[in-house]
Amino acid sequence: MSLASNDMLLKRVYRKVCVPLSEVQAAAPSAGPVEQFSPALHLAYRPRAQFYRHSLTEMGISPDSRQNASNAPALCDFAVTEPFSLLSPAGVKAMRQAVESVDVQANCKILIKADDGAPLNHWQIRGPAKYSKFIKDLWSSPEVNAAVSDAAQLRLKPTMAYEMGHTNVQLPEEHLCSEPPVDSWHYDANCPFVAIVMLSDPADMVGGETAIMRPDGSVFRIRYPAAGWAIVLQGMNVKHCGTPVTGGRGERMSMVTSYQAADDNIPYHGTLRGVRIISEVNELYGEWTVSRLRVLAAKASALAEKVEKERLAEKFDLDQTVLACQQLADYHAHTMRELSPETEVSDIF
Repeated sequence: MSLASNDMLLKRVYRKVCVPLSEVQAAAPSAGPVEQFSPALHLAYRPRAQFYRHSLTEMGISPDSRQNASNAPALCDFAVTEPFSLLSPAGVKAMRQAVESVDVQANCKILIKADDGAPLNHWQIRGPAKYSKFIKDLWSSPEVNAAVSDAAQLRLKPTMAYEMGHTNVQLPEEHLCSEPPVDSWHYDANCPFVAIVMLSDPADMVGGETAIMRPDGSVFRIRYPAAGWAIVLQGMNVKHCGTPVTGGRGERMSMVTSYQAADDNIPYHGTLRGVRIISEVNELYGEWTVSRLRVLAAKASALAEKVEKERLAEKFDLDQTVLACQQLADYHAHTMRELSPETEVSDIF
């Protein structure tokens, strides 16, 4: 798909208008070098026996709830953690420097506008891992993956590099109290889990929490104690948003990385519907295709080996083989469906 097609997709939006990167007035980027990622220096996470977690059941959400665009059940009875320390002060500083770097600002920044074209003082960073080794190395590190997996009580891995380090930034202004949530109420369509880390000092803002809407309409708010603190959320099955900053002196900068089960035998129901319209589709589609085909190839190879052993032992099971082949076909069909540009944007939320 051409970049011209991508610009056309960017204009097919629901509830908000995303301005193509070429039209965004860049904030003053950081010209300084970004340091190399060091777990000892940049992380503050310490493995813990006790995480403060909230279950789906506690939130009044059925684990079999299928309100998301993927019509997918939850992978476990887990909703969200309470905040935990993930980045050290040095890690927060280095991550902000990476987000503000010349390459990331020039290639990844999208300004968000309201339906009437009025600016919302909200911009996003998409796909920064390609342009920042620090962002990619941190979110690829075994230490961070272990922390996120510990929080969810399920072994997880990032969905793809393009979804590492998605950043939401809301700039402060007096009238923001009347504006909608930073990223609107939504279920995540592209991934079962997300890790969200706050990169701004909450002491400088009024509002700025991550909010969860229960089925009865009540709202559960999570406030971050300090910059560098994070939560893990099963966002595909929990309706949530980032609330706007309604006062104070600081901006709200939060970073989100998408996760899926590390075991490829656990069903992955992610779609591209919620992220296609804010992404460079050549990058998004390309990485989606490669990652899915690699999983498909591994599954097909494992099935071929299993069938060959059964055949040589004269224990070939036709029914089970047909079923397994159909599962591979369904997986590939899902991959193909998501490569279509004809997405119903209203399915995102």
